[in-house]
Amino acid sequence: MNALDTKSNLIEEHERQFAYLLASRVIQKPKLSVWMILVPIIFVYYFYRINQYKAGRHEFVTNYMISRKRALEAACRSLETGSAADLEALSEQAKLPPEVLPQYRSFLGAFNEYYLDLLQAEGASFDALVRSAFKSKTDFLIRLNRFNQTEKELNTALKPHMTDTTEGFSEVVGVMEQSSAELRRDAADKIFV
Repeated sequence: MNALDTKSNLIEEHERQFAYLLASRVIQKPKLSVWMILVPIIFVYYFYRINQYKAGRHEFVTNYMISRKRALEAACRSLETGSAADLEALSEQAKLPPEVLPQYRSFLGAFNEYYLDLLQAEGASFDALVRSAFKSKTDFLIRLNRFNQTEKELNTALKPHMTDTTEGFSEVVGVMEQSSAELRRDAADKIFV
């Protein structure tokens, strides 16, 4: 495995862990009560709901990672070939409504640039790559704020297309946006101690 593959794996694993943390804030885990232990049929139902929670969380992470993996793979190809990522072609893979594509391209572009910076940095861990690429907590937070902004712009563009078909879209997106910003801020605090 070469250095680029190693860095790519570190970045992807960090994104996956982030997605699981985000999923745990977005998807409510069923709570166990004393009655569930005392009444076996209710306990069986609890395990059914736990399995649904686990499956929903896994599906959330899988879907969350699609765009990020595309942007990361494009960044790796860019470094291997010396050519810029084709964000137009990359954005069309998502099969989104045409009105949303400019915001999705911006979203992909923000992540592609971030991944390029990390892939060109030096370090044996994700945290070390971030410290090498961004030098200060302020620089890193500026980049993270850009993610928050591009995600909000994408979600705003998607909203008219989703509210009729996806119940609770606005509420879920609100929780995702707030939780993402908090988790990113926490990550910056831990990386730049």
